[in-house]
Amino acid sequence: MWTRCRYWTTRSKGHRQWRLAHTWLEFGVCGYINQDGPINIPRILPRQLAIPWYGVCEYLGLPKRMTYAPFNLANYSIVDHTEPLDYESFRVLCSYPERVGDDWLIICGVMYELESAPAIKAIVEGMKAVVDDDQTKMADSVKAINKAIRTVKTALARLFEKLTVQGFETLSNFTSGWGGSKAYLYPDGVIYEGVETSPKTSPFMNLSMSSPLQCLDVGLG
Repeated sequence: MWTRCRYWTTRSKGHRQWRLAHTWLEFGVCGYINQDGPINIPRILPRQLAIPWYGVCEYLGLPKRMTYAPFNLANYSIVDHTEPLDYESFRVLCSYPERVGDDWLIICGVMYELESAPAIKAIVEGMKAVVDDDQTKMADSVKAINKAIRTVKTALARLFEKLTVQGFETLSNFTSGWGGSKAYLYPDGVIYEGVETSPKTSPFMNLSMSSPLQCLDVGLG
């Protein structure tokens, strides 16, 4: 892991390689901090992880905390670009430490993002229709949003086809963040050795960080 970290942070070329480095590093950071459960987090994140992770976050302009992007948006490749995109179209790049249906969770997240795209487009068109006082286009936009939401609900409903409740709870421990609550051993967070002297917290990583969900929330008022 450390060898890969050093390679990517010193030789990465292009945005795709930097995003891949960020994905690998964030998995390593979250795995180290939450390896003994979400409550018994360590006080210090070792410099071997903290320095390259911090540097990659700085380069990409991303926050130095657990985020949705490396777990879903930048954590897959397309198996065959000539075929229509479906659940079998994606290969997960980084998996969680325990094999409990994590790849399926990530793929469902990717499909959620994909199925949400028409709704975002319809929101923009609906806003323009309001400005233009075009009731026909406004109605069409609402219908398109409704259809997309139904499709998204279907996609999310498939989550537990290959992921058990116990598996989901295990993965939730891995993505539970660190600090920010008295429930943690160190409520004020973790010290990033070599880059920060004061502790930092990270929120629980979940689907609410996804931009389509927030766009729908704002778009529908």
